[in-house]
Amino acid sequence: MNPCTRSAIRRNPSGKYVVSLLCEMNACPYVPVNRGKAVGVDLGLKGFAILSDGTKVNAPKYFRKYEKKLAHWQRILSRRQRSGSNWHKARVKVAKIHEKIVNARRVFLHKLSTKLIHENQGICWKTCKSGTW
Repeated sequence: MNPCTRSAIRRNPSGKYVVSLLCEMNACPYVPVNRGKAVGVDLGLKGFAILSDGTKVNAPKYFRKYEKKLAHWQRILSRRQRSGSNWHKARVKVAKIHEKIVNARRVFLHKLSTKLIHENQGICWKTCKSGTW
């Protein structure tokens, strides 16, 4: 029996290929453990998050790091003739810069969530609707 039921191949705007596989697996039932430390997470507006033990997690500014490079390549892209070979090269450069920003944000969130999981047994968070979205 083949455990993979679906697959999809996708090409990113930067030219990289991504394969997604959907597989069926037998999972063990989750048994919660009630011992250990718990932490509460409050998502903030100025900082990224504040933990219940008083730890402040500042929001990293990844866009600021790549802002000048992105503006430079977007200017070059706007000056190129659309659908020309140099336009495609500049478009790929802009897409790669956007991908770097997205990946940096994703790595930050992954590292933070992994750290919280390893240090604490329970995690609670507060959701607040601060806008009209």
